[in-house]
Amino acid sequence: MKNQICLKTICKKINGLNFFIILLLCFSFLTSGPILTSSVCAAARNKKTIVNKKPLKNKKKLKTVKKIKKEKPVLFHVTSDTMISERKAGFVEFSGHAAANDGNSVIKADSIKVFLYTPQEQKKRKREKKQGTIKKIVASGNVRYTTGNKKAFSDKAVYTTDNEIIVLTGKAPIVKMGTSFVTGKKITLFKKDSRVIVESGKTRRVEALFNSEDRIKK
Repeated sequence: MKNQICLKTICKKINGLNFFIILLLCFSFLTSGPILTSSVCAAARNKKTIVNKKPLKNKKKLKTVKKIKKEKPVLFHVTSDTMISERKAGFVEFSGHAAANDGNSVIKADSIKVFLYTPQEQKKRKREKKQGTIKKIVASGNVRYTTGNKKAFSDKAVYTTDNEIIVLTGKAPIVKMGTSFVTGKKITLFKKDSRVIVESGKTRRVEALFNSEDRIKK
């Protein structure tokens, strides 16, 4: 009998513990529900932000493409006492204290001839995406060319626009920068890469003087 009473009390205690464990499991399940839902919401929000960022990047790219397409026009200003236009020959001649300015350099001479591209050549240049209508400039008589701190003097100067090369010829063409100078029979100036070639003649040799102080001056 005593043993039976002991077994009943032990069973009651076990049942009580099981009930308590079940309550704890139910409570933990209920509290974990909102945590799971909040994490799902956070993930959904992150997805929204990622989707919204993509079109913004595309808009920025479109803006940069528009900026690249804008190009500055090429300006060329000439002054003189008289002007003669030869349409068939394809050039315009300015004479009498003539001066031509492209914004970066100035050519002054007694006469300046500006040779233009023909209509056929201009169509070809448009297909090649090239700008400008001036093909060549020929200055003659007391030619003075200035660009930055450099000055050149000659009897004749021929400037081709596509390759940006100036050829100085005459009795004694000379290029000066401060007290430094170089002279010869023929001087070729390459504007694109700042290069100079001086050639001698039968009666005239190449002569140059370089002063280190002239390089420091701007």
